[in-house]
Amino acid sequence: MQKRATAKQIRNKGNGIVTINGREYKIALNMGVLGELEDIYGSIDLAMKELQSQKIKAMINLMYAVMIQEEGNEDLTPKKVGKMLDMQFINDIIDKTGAAMLNSFGEVEKEEEDENPGEK
Repeated sequence: MQKRATAKQIRNKGNGIVTINGREYKIALNMGVLGELEDIYGSIDLAMKELQSQKIKAMINLMYAVMIQEEGNEDLTPKKVGKMLDMQFINDIIDKTGAAMLNSFGEVEKEEEDENPGEK
């Protein structure tokens, strides 16, 4: 039986680093991870919307994409990854995901308000 990652296991790790079952993973939205997310969601736009919504399933899918890229373990599934994580881990990964998105894509701008500040 695989152990669940707890918040204690990921505290005091560097920016965007998490530990699951004794192995460290960097939360980064590189091309490999984005490709995996595109396979899951059908498009990068939808994947980013899901991650921004902070849904638990989206966080599990992100960790799956990170882990499959780093390990290359074809037997790994999102369901197996979900069983490795606990709620505190999910809460902590939400913060790290926001930082990873900011590092990968820069600051997200408000669409219409910023384009036309004087119009209402």
